[in-house]
Amino acid sequence: MIPYLLIVTLAALPQIDVSLAPDQPVPHVYMEDPLILELVADADVTVGVRLSVRPVNGAASTEPEAVELGSAGLRARGVHWRPIEGVATKRGHYAATVRLRSGDSEREEELVFCRIDRPNESLMLPVGVRHADTTGEELRAMAAVGVRRITVSADDPDAAAQIEAALAEGFRVSVYFPPGDASEAATLATTLAAAHVGELACWEIDGRLGADGLRQVASAVRNAGGLAPVAVIVRSPDELLELFSANGGRHANVVIIEHDAPDDAVLQDYRSVTEASGYEREPLHVRGRGVHAGENEGARLIQQLIRNAANEVVQTEIAPSLVYRKGAFGSGYVMLAAYARRLDRAVYVGELSVGSGGQAYVFRIDDAWCVVFWGRDGGSSISVDVGDATDVALSDVYNNPLSPPASNDGSVRLEAGPTPAYLFGRGGSVLGEAARQAAKEAAETFLENREVTEDLPSDLADIVAKIVRNDGARLDRPEFFQLVRTFPYIERQWHAGRLAQASAVSAMAGLARLTRLLCVVEQESGEKFIEPLQETLGRCSQFESLYLTQSRATNGQKARGDWLLSEVDRLVAEAQALDRIGRGIEANALATMAEWRARSLEFAAEAEPPERIDAPPAIPVAPELGEPEESEADGAEGAPEDDASVPDEGDDGDVADVPEPPLDGPSDEDGASDAAAQETEVGTEEASTDGVRRLELTIKRGDSPWAISQRYNVSLDDLREWNNWSTNQVLHIGDKYVVHTDQAP
Repeated sequence: MIPYLLIVTLAALPQIDVSLAPDQPVPHVYMEDPLILELVADADVTVGVRLSVRPVNGAASTEPEAVELGSAGLRARGVHWRPIEGVATKRGHYAATVRLRSGDSEREEELVFCRIDRPNESLMLPVGVRHADTTGEELRAMAAVGVRRITVSADDPDAAAQIEAALAEGFRVSVYFPPGDASEAATLATTLAAAHVGELACWEIDGRLGADGLRQVASAVRNAGGLAPVAVIVRSPDELLELFSANGGRHANVVIIEHDAPDDAVLQDYRSVTEASGYEREPLHVRGRGVHAGENEGARLIQQLIRNAANEVVQTEIAPSLVYRKGAFGSGYVMLAAYARRLDRAVYVGELSVGSGGQAYVFRIDDAWCVVFWGRDGGSSISVDVGDATDVALSDVYNNPLSPPASNDGSVRLEAGPTPAYLFGRGGSVLGEAARQAAKEAAETFLENREVTEDLPSDLADIVAKIVRNDGARLDRPEFFQLVRTFPYIERQWHAGRLAQASAVSAMAGLARLTRLLCVVEQESGEKFIEPLQETLGRCSQFESLYLTQSRATNGQKARGDWLLSEVDRLVAEAQALDRIGRGIEANALATMAEWRARSLEFAAEAEPPERIDAPPAIPVAPELGEPEESEADGAEGAPEDDASVPDEGDDGDVADVPEPPLDGPSDEDGASDAAAQETEVGTEEASTDGVRRLELTIKRGDSPWAISQRYNVSLDDLREWNNWSTNQVLHIGDKYVVHTDQAP
């Protein structure tokens, strides 16, 4: 039993143990279950029982509920349960005062409990706890609210036992290596990685070990078979820049920011360093207390988690005391349980403009939306335009339903206090308004970075400036295509040495953020794409296959290309998911974005590893494919002057040499299409009586299932069935495959 047993010793009474929710490992009371009081005496006695309950940790009501439970006849060493209906029926954190009376003697004792939704094992918060005790009680308490990540310090004498206990409870476990002797840390990493191959979630290495220490520990992990991400912990953007300048970024694929509660500017400073160092969309985590110490910590924790999500923070590690520690519920406990349910599968879209008195952040959850809002400086009344939204509902920070807000000509008035609340709905104008506002801000940020924009084509800046002028409104469809086709242009310019790494990666990262928001704006506009989604996705597969089957890149050159390949896969998967939930326009826009990132793979395949920031080497101009390579000096001397525009169709200039398709699909002149359409070797051929030939063919460079199906005018499903290919089949040069067709080989 947990340490919520209270021993009540009264002059006229035997010893009595009192507890609440005895049927749970910790005092949870699930919604619609009764509160249960347990009494256990060591001798026969009759007592009168009175219970008084009040909410704590910032709940709106502080009025206690009192219940007279009458007399309870207790048998020696017997267990007496008393169900209590109608008390503390809302989700929340409560304190209970139990008063026992016998004759003239009486005494009061304090107990605590939480009423929450029944745990759902599929829910996992983007939240972990640092250096928590891994007792079964604490782990079960945290898992009940969706906190299923835990960090164990590698130098803790009980680290092995803590890791085993957490893994046994289904937790994702990270291991932290503090500053100290790098060789000792590497030895310890080897032992842990070998003992837990495939089991650990992350290897967190303190940046104070330095770039060489980071290399030693990361290499030890990899050599021992550790496949989980390697993270480096830093305390300032300057520390991160110093590590990346010494090539530390090659040994870590996650950056953890040591900060209790970073604001937007701090998070953006770290993001700027990663992008300038050549790492686009480098995952950011935050590690610290979670909030600065003070009042209303639970509410401020939720605010910080929302702020982190808005700044692309993947995970936040917080102090366990905010969740559950040594038998005590933290101030954020029930609020985290609500966060896990309210924002499950949520994708951040943008912030609504609701005036200086409040903040309102918008998330998309499948085909619905959620606005998380609160007031500044004590509270304010805010308005949210929901348009013709349906299923509009409101709940508090604990997930208790509130009275639905009344709509006045498509606008709802909300009282925003210091504690966050959730507004939900479907359709209407919320997602579009948030995306347009965020697109305008992303465009402004893009244009403010003069070091980036001055090296890019002027008409790109003109398109981005139009987004600012029109408050993020959707572009004309040709301008949208012109924007996304800039990706391979910038990629080529970078790897040809015509654009600095910092400018190129910052530009592509900013362009990706802007374009992703415009995909939402496209959906809300309602104008469908002409081309079917599957054809766009098929071209993505074609360009990916071209990258995978080419052999020009060395191991040292593959980092950027392999990252870009995974990014295309991520965008394709997201587009497919959007299409399944009925957001087909956004899916098609995102697939178009994925296609033009896939077209960049040809140039990323020739990329060098990210440069040292303090002394970037000169990169020779890449020769044209099929032409003899020039010397480095000749290439630099003969490099053509860049044209100051994004190439249009028919432009014969040398500035980009990026294939330029018509707006409804690729042209026959695309490099990848030519590669896919090259003559295919026929191994054997059999003819049937109906004129259909069975061809046994050989995979050539650039082949993909989609390209082959188009070449022989057969369906993808048939092609996969004939060859027993999966839906995400990767082809390898030299492999054999079969086609049944009436066309000549």
